[in-house]
Amino acid sequence: MEGEKRHTSWNLFLLLSLLPLLAYILVEELWGETPAVIMALVTGGGEFLWTWIKQRKTDLWILADTLLVMLLGLLSLFLRDSRFFLVKPALFGFIMSGLLFLEAYTPWPLLSGSMKRYAPWLPEGSLKRLSRPLFFLFFLHSLLTLYAALFLSRRVWAFVSTTLLPLLLLGATLATLLGRRIIAARRWRLLEREEQLPIVNDEGRLLGKAPRSLCHGDPSLLHPVVRLHLFSRDGDLYLQKRSPNKETAPGLWETSVSGHILFGEKPEEALKRECLEELGWEPPSFAPFALNIRREERESEWVISYTALYDGLPLKTDPQEITEGRFWSYREIKEGMDRGVFTPQFLIDFPLLEREKLFRKRPLPPERKEQP
Repeated sequence: MEGEKRHTSWNLFLLLSLLPLLAYILVEELWGETPAVIMALVTGGGEFLWTWIKQRKTDLWILADTLLVMLLGLLSLFLRDSRFFLVKPALFGFIMSGLLFLEAYTPWPLLSGSMKRYAPWLPEGSLKRLSRPLFFLFFLHSLLTLYAALFLSRRVWAFVSTTLLPLLLLGATLATLLGRRIIAARRWRLLEREEQLPIVNDEGRLLGKAPRSLCHGDPSLLHPVVRLHLFSRDGDLYLQKRSPNKETAPGLWETSVSGHILFGEKPEEALKRECLEELGWEPPSFAPFALNIRREERESEWVISYTALYDGLPLKTDPQEITEGRFWSYREIKEGMDRGVFTPQFLIDFPLLEREKLFRKRPLPPERKEQP
């Protein structure tokens, strides 16, 4: 209720500040300049008295506007030159421009305090963001109003001082909205060209899809990934050192293979694809190992882990993805756990692998021919 009253009072101030000008324009058309200036003075004084009686206190904005009307109106009557009164909108505009300048370019946001009182419905910080374009807009309008008051006809001045500013504000608003729509449409077209990742709930049920870049910036977009732990027959685990150019965990040692499941792709298909992309190798067989959810500040992943036994065929790593790769013994991994060399996900995986006693010797797998 209080916000509605202040919202109304701000709109009322904007209307009242135009009343002396409107009174001048109307009377000047009918009876000439001197009666018009007198009517503007009477209207300005009545404006101040009405708001004082209604609010039971002096409003500084209304007082400043009324004093400006009185000063310039009396000066126009005394010197018999109505141009002194006509420059009033320009002077008020220059004052507003100065306040907007302070808001935009200095640490003295004098206007913000008034806006909190008169327009509490404005979002926090919105005036600071808008103050720069509004400064240039008000300053331009003030210059045009001053020029019209000194050198152009009364009708042109009337249009410039009362109607042009709302039109400029409307035009700037429409241009801003149109620009935002164009930028948003262009960004959406770029997002549609990205890899699309499935979005799932905590049970793994498909909810939809989203571009990769959005998934890597919004932890609410839970998306599935696959991981492969590749063991040698001696029980050593193949680890890859991630490229320093990777978005997440650059330069850290990670398990054998990891990557996203693409939209419409099965986990097994994603695993084979990632093995070929990162190692140039496809596992002859693999087995599901674990399922967990990893939530971080930047993203959330629904992690499906597998294990496989290395068959001895050469691994051809992608230098864009991996800077180094080799088999690590159980002892080496244990010694490196506190050195900060492993990814956060591998630190979660290792105790699970350890618990299942996967770091053990296995029989030699059947011999395979090298893949073309």
